[in-house]
Amino acid sequence: ANLRREVDPYEVYREAKLAWKLSRAQLAVLRELCAWREREARARNLPRNRIVREHSLWPLAKTQPDNLAALGRIEDMHPRTVRHDGEFLLELIKTAGTLPPEEWPPALPEPLPIDAAGSIKRLRAIGQQYAEQLDMAPELMLRKKTLEALLKSGYPDGPYQLPDSLRGWRRELMGQALLDSLATPGEQS
Repeated sequence: ANLRREVDPYEVYREAKLAWKLSRAQLAVLRELCAWREREARARNLPRNRIVREHSLWPLAKTQPDNLAALGRIEDMHPRTVRHDGEFLLELIKTAGTLPPEEWPPALPEPLPIDAAGSIKRLRAIGQQYAEQLDMAPELMLRKKTLEALLKSGYPDGPYQLPDSLRGWRRELMGQALLDSLATPGEQS
């Protein structure tokens, strides 16, 4: 059985490096580029970076080149990509660049600052304690995205809110312990 979760190609842009720095209009271009790259990687049965390198996505969305020469000057853009997919990429960028504002994705939040690492560590330790009690793999108890969403809800001084991704029995089991941990300042690990 294939246990890998299918990823929605139109959600992949959220994980792109530095995407949070782009405007909503630029994010619309990034979303289309990432979705196309994801679909092509599956269709061609190739790694994503063989389609378009990850480091090229952000500058493509930021600068939105309109000719092959400009496309070839994009950081880390492989000449093979320009030859095989250049015209298509230019058309995709042009089309995505003309989307009306109501079709743009919402702005992405900034990542947590480096000094939040201690809080993440503390929260993860709580998840590990509960996982051990239930004889469960710790990574199944609390996902990093859930911890980050919890921290972003009130960082750095609170109040914090449990994210929707922490629901059901997990919320019942450890929701209050997570909130209490964040309410107790100065316990940085």
